Amino acid sequence: MNAPVAFESNRLLDILNVLPDFVSDALRDYADNTGLSESQVLELAIASFLSVEAPTLAAIDPSNLKSYGEMKARLEFLETIWAALKAGKLNKQTINQAQEMGW
Repeated sequence: MNAPVAFESNRLLDILNVLPDFVSDALRDYADNTGLSESQVLELAIASFLSVEAPTLAAIDPSNLKSYGEMKARLEFLETIWAALKAGKLNKQTINQAQEMGW
């Protein structure tokens, strides 16, 4: 695992100032309602975008990050599986595909 990275709160908070108001307002509201600082909420938002398993930027394992194309392909595949499940048509071929993709 990578060594923890130190982040300057002021630099993270600078990002809030360039976001659209409705986005920065939502992040500030989340901070107010969770007891987290604004910089913690912003870090959580960025980290969760990059890796749903990482609550902080320091916890991200760069070797596990997926490209946009990989994430899009996985999402499309999950949507196909979801549609098959809803239609009662999940078959062995779909399950094998998922296993081949490492799921």
